[in-house]
Amino acid sequence: MSRRFERGYGILFGIHAGGLIRLIGLMLMIVTPLLILSRIGLNPLYSFLVSLFYILTSLILALITMRMTGVGSFKMHYTTVLVVMIESIIIDSAMSIIEGKLVIMAGALASLAPLSLMVSLLKDPVGSRSTVSYLTDLALLLTIVIIIQLPVYLIIGTLTHDSISIPRVLLLDSILFVVSILIMLSMIIIHKVKGTLYYLKMFGAFIYTMITGDGSFMEFHLLRSSKDAEVKIHVVHVTGDNGNDSFIVVPYVHAGPVSHVGGADLVPILVKVARSMRTRLVYLHGVGGHEADPASYDDTMIIVNSIKEAMVKLRSSNHSEVIKAKPIMRVESGDIRLLVLPIANGKNLVLVSRLRKSMDDIPTYVYNKVAEELGNEVNRLIIIDSQNSFSSDNSWSDDDVRDLINGLRRVLNTPDVEGELRLRIVHIPRSKVPGSFMEIGDNGVFVLTLAFNGASSVLVVIDGNNIKPDLANEIRRRLGEMGYLAEVVTTDNHQYTGFFGKVGYHVVGDWVNQSELIRLILNAVNNPEAPVVKVSYAEVSSRVRVVGIDGFYGMVKAASSAVSLTPILASLLFLAPIALSVIATYLIL
Repeated sequence: MSRRFERGYGILFGIHAGGLIRLIGLMLMIVTPLLILSRIGLNPLYSFLVSLFYILTSLILALITMRMTGVGSFKMHYTTVLVVMIESIIIDSAMSIIEGKLVIMAGALASLAPLSLMVSLLKDPVGSRSTVSYLTDLALLLTIVIIIQLPVYLIIGTLTHDSISIPRVLLLDSILFVVSILIMLSMIIIHKVKGTLYYLKMFGAFIYTMITGDGSFMEFHLLRSSKDAEVKIHVVHVTGDNGNDSFIVVPYVHAGPVSHVGGADLVPILVKVARSMRTRLVYLHGVGGHEADPASYDDTMIIVNSIKEAMVKLRSSNHSEVIKAKPIMRVESGDIRLLVLPIANGKNLVLVSRLRKSMDDIPTYVYNKVAEELGNEVNRLIIIDSQNSFSSDNSWSDDDVRDLINGLRRVLNTPDVEGELRLRIVHIPRSKVPGSFMEIGDNGVFVLTLAFNGASSVLVVIDGNNIKPDLANEIRRRLGEMGYLAEVVTTDNHQYTGFFGKVGYHVVGDWVNQSELIRLILNAVNNPEAPVVKVSYAEVSSRVRVVGIDGFYGMVKAASSAVSLTPILASLLFLAPIALSVIATYLIL
């Protein structure tokens, strides 16, 4: 997913953006009437009445749209209404100055399309309603505005003794009514021609999900293009860590796409499973990009149940104190950095990081190329997407794939060594990390101190969706000074990704207290030598429906097309109403 796509969500629906819109809207409704009435020669005292009218109208429209959709908070609906009111005030002011008389809410009649579109999308998150129903919603809102508007003209006319021609006002309203209908119809036609209408409706399901926390409608759309996939899951059981019982789980699946939808609840659910079993669970992000997102909650639970069954069986299986595996080592190949950690007999974790590009997902097609080159030998390695460097470029070129293959081949060509595995797993709850709200997920932070065959390493696992490179580099540097080969990874948890008010996402380090996080991590490794542990390993699989390459990248392609339409749609929704309203008012009033 492009960074522009993710950050664009934040601009549209961020908490701070909404607060700014409400502030600007209220200020304009209070200040503008005073300026305009003075300009056209009316008593400024009447500005209080006009301001009150604008404010009451905005409140009524917010309550009506909230009633029409049945979802969302008043604050959310009021923010959207104020976008329309801001444009309406601009149009009304321009027309009042041109005509030399007060014009009220004519601008709203010409600019209700964005508000009406939001109402229509939220009323129908499945996307089954016809174009006519979209126009019907708009016609209803237009009628309500006219009903509110006319009494105000009569009141102002009576107080100012200024004759206002109601027939002319009705004629103007009728023309602007038609203009709004044509604007909405034109917008729908443009989306149909560009092939993005379906994705516009899916965006409605997305907004619905973010508001209500109900991902079923978004999943309805995802399932339409989903495909069956066999998901590989690696599970390691660790005992003997000072009496602690722990599991390391690596599913080759992507915990997304967005909060409340599909696999986004995978990590939080697994945390609950671990607590119910009175154990600790270290989750690591394996192979798979958004094409490997479980398409529904039901598919997520299939994966969860497979993991739980494996955990139960491993507890009663044979455990090894002495293992034979690749030694602890670091390998660099082109833009690829690998940290190799022995974790079970014949099994190594291989943590994949990037030196220049953003480390953000190892897509399925990349892994398939790796498996094709390396054959069955690749099954000895548990490949981890470190998800530890957030920047603009997260692409995989042919050279990048070749670098990954060459690096893994060097790992496989390294002889196995035999020895005791020492491992200490320390958990830092999210509540201990200041500023972690909506940035670090339910699983908090795990610090794994590992020793094998004379070498030591530290793996820091943060339950988040990527991390700022400077923070990750500083943690690695500080741990390196203590004599450890260190790596920092995040889980790519989408628990909060897309959450309303924080759409897009905040990577670890945006809000969190970085110095306190580093202090907690360093304290976790400032302990006596890690104890010898016993481990057992199992590989299981689950057959589930995933979003698929066509489904996810189809959405991204459609979204990109929609972004390219922004100048046209912005002109249609904002510039056209202003121009047409001014022209119509000049000709009629």
